[in-house]
Amino acid sequence: MLGNLTGWHILIVAGVVVLLFGASKLPVFSKNLGQSIKIFRKEIHDVQDDRRAEARAEAEKTPVYTDEPPAASDEPRSATGAAAPRVPGSPQH
Repeated sequence: MLGNLTGWHILIVAGVVVLLFGASKLPVFSKNLGQSIKIFRKEIHDVQDDRRAEARAEAEKTPVYTDEPPAASDEPRSATGAAAPRVPGSPQH
């Protein structure tokens, strides 16, 4: 889109900016623009750091294994789909 701009185009745009804003306001405008870019870059860096920290914290979560059995619940256990072993002489369902 802006790839077709040449040095002359940029020079003409700069001249129009000087005519519109005046030479006295350009240093203030440039300083404010520089500060805005600096703040923007810092915020992007902070967001990236936050995402890295969240990913690191998620990766560090490891399951805790104990020797204690899990707590009993009030809900009945559901079948896992595996057939129970058949004992010879027992009735089949």
